[in-house]
Parts: sequence; structure tokens; C-alpha cells
Amino acid sequence: MARTVLVIGTNDFIYKNLENFTKIKKLGFKISNFTDNFFLKKSSHYLVSKIKKINPIFCIITAGISGGILFNIKNDLKILNYNCKIYQKIFNCLILAKIKNVFFISASCVYPKLINKKISESSFLTGTLEETSLNYSISKILGHAYCNTAIKRNLNYICLVPATLYGPHYNNNEINSHVINSLISKFRNNKKIVKVWGDGSIKREFLHINDLLDAIFFIYKIKIKEKILNIGLNKDYSIRELVKLLKHLTKFKGKIVWKKNMPTGVRKKLLDSSKLYNLGWTPKYNLEHGLRSIIKE
Repeated sequence: MARTVLVIGTNDFIYKNLENFTKIKKLGFKISNFTDNFFLKKSSHYLVSKIKKINPIFCIITAGISGGILFNIKNDLKILNYNCKIYQKIFNCLILAKIKNVFFISASCVYPKLINKKISESSFLTGTLEETSLNYSISKILGHAYCNTAIKRNLNYICLVPATLYGPHYNNNEINSHVINSLISKFRNNKKIVKVWGDGSIKREFLHINDLLDAIFFIYKIKIKEKILNIGLNKDYSIRELVKLLKHLTKFKGKIVWKKNMPTGVRKKLLDSSKLYNLGWTPKYNLEHGLRSIIKE
């Protein structure tokens, strides 16, 4: 009987890449998916029964809504209401079903606005959050609270904090997607001018989706038990460096216009992933390799 991994969330980005990843790696896992809508419509009793029947070896929670800076600002109340509602239902059902291993996909915005140093897991809840993503951050912190509650019940629920993710099947909408996919969409759809928020000096760390999936299976395989684990590339890039690389890879011949008056978030966001690295995991994709893999699609 095939071992099953259950993905909870309407997130084709992770679900489709997980299907492809397990196939390529010949891992022999069956992938099941409960969408956000399915979870919200069905009764908790039905969901607990269904989850028990599937009996997943582990579950990945990708549910909830988010987007780029403008999307998060304009939809702050919607994000907070929706994410808190669905996380409450998901975690209660998983805990009632006594699912042993759960990976909650969190986000680096749960950490304080640290500027000049790598952000370690111990930084969680130690300072002020970034205002442009505050409600999204709070909803993710609620997920952390549920994971801690599950741990007290001898369940292994880990909050994974990846660097900014990118890869195949991601949302390529210029407004709702994160920086890499938004820029790729701009370069592909505009022949003469591409407008980029900020002056290009802020720095971000990027992680290919396959590296996140590889890390999840690594963590499961060696039975790591941690409340929070950072997963990053251990290197950050300025947006100006990213734009230059994407311009080259997409063969864009037009002009770049920097909109310096637009919000850009924190100045620097580099995760300290040494805890996971010291356990033996390292990423397989550098940024150029990862970008080439999605631009050629």
C-alpha cells in the first residue's frame, strides 16, 4: 500500500511541484490534496474521519491567502479573517485525528524587522513586525501557536520558515505574486518598459520550491523534532542584482524604471539556516540555476 502525503490548501504551487518532485525522485509516495474550499465546506467530524482513513505519513499545510506587498496592504482584513478561520479548523481536525507528523509552511515575516544580521529561529516573537505584512504575519503566528499546542500532545508539528519561494506553477500575476514571478511576468509581458518598486537596494533571499520539498523529506526521514526550522539559500541578493539577472535571462531589451516612492518592506531579510545545515541538508539550486529552470518553461 502506497504511503500517502496529505497537502492541505489550495496551493497548486506546492501541490503540483510535490507530485512532480516525488515522481522524479522515485520516492513512491501517493499525494492527496484537500483544498481550502473543501476544508471550509465540510464538517469537522467528516474531515477528521476522512483524515484518519487516509492516515498520511505526514501532512503539509499550505492553506491561506497572501501575495505581494500591494495585495497584502489592500487585503489586510480579508487575509487575517480568512487565514485565522482556516488554520483554526485545519489544526483542530489534525490534532483530533492524531496525525503524528505535520509541516506548517510559515513565512519569514513572522520574524522581527531585523536589518543587519541573519535571522535565527530564536528571533521569533522578539521584536516589531513589518507593517506591510502585519495581518499575514499574525495569521502565521497563530499557526505557530497551534503547532506548539500539538507538540504538548506528543505530536511532531514543525513550523517551516522558507526564504522567498519561487519555481514552476507559481502565481505569475504581476500584482498578487511575489517578487521573482512578478518580475518574470513583467519582463515577458512588456516590451519597452518594466517598472520596479524601490531603488533596488533592498536584499532578499530566494529558495527554489524543489529545495523546500527536498528539505521536508530530509526532515521527515531523519526524524527531526524542532518547533521552528529555517530553510534558506544562505545568501541574499539585492533587487537590483535580481533585476539584472532576470533581464539577461529573459533577453529583455527595454528600459528599467525604478519607482522609488513605492513601499518595499524591510531592508534586508536573510535567514540563518545553520540549524538545518548542521543536520546535513543543503540546497541544490543556486539562484541562476533556479531561475533558468522556470524561465525556459
